[in-house]
Amino acid sequence: MRGAQLRGGAVRSLQLDNGEQLAVDGVVVAAGAWSAALARALGARVPLETQRGYHVTVHSNNLALRHTVMAVEHNLMVNPMGMGLRLAGTVELAGLRAAPNYARADALLARGREMFPHLDASNVSRWMGHRPCLPDSLPVIGAAPAADNAWLAFGHGHVGMCGGASTGREIAHLVAGRPPQIDLAPFSPGRFARWRR
Repeated sequence: MRGAQLRGGAVRSLQLDNGEQLAVDGVVVAAGAWSAALARALGARVPLETQRGYHVTVHSNNLALRHTVMAVEHNLMVNPMGMGLRLAGTVELAGLRAAPNYARADALLARGREMFPHLDASNVSRWMGHRPCLPDSLPVIGAAPAADNAWLAFGHGHVGMCGGASTGREIAHLVAGRPPQIDLAPFSPGRFARWRR
């Protein structure tokens, strides 16, 4: 999506990447680490940053772990999964455009081999993803300032899978014109106004 077309204090259409205009009754910005520019077009300036996370999955896993191991001395989480053993535990601040630095995933694998010297790591895959984070570690949940039919729901950082469901519930209440079930003031898009220069 390239942008929202505002008329009369409401979003009337969205311009898609292919140039097509899509008529809308309303919009919810829930684009993770890519939400800041979309929110800005709707009147919300938020200091969203991406924390790039890495993991390596050992598909040839020969360990029989039954629970997650949190190795704080290595800053490493080891999770047994159906697809293999996942090793995670790094954060990188490098923005949305930088190429992945898979040396970070390789370092996780090296720490895993230190912990489990007999680990069969002959078949592994590496991954990098973006975590949308804000300076106060709270997501943005609420109405967009410049449009009566636009809402913002992003910035869950490392807990998106946990926080997404309750955020979805609250956004559904706002979209339907119902009162939220919790006080959304701490999550207001306007809370960063004092940070502006």
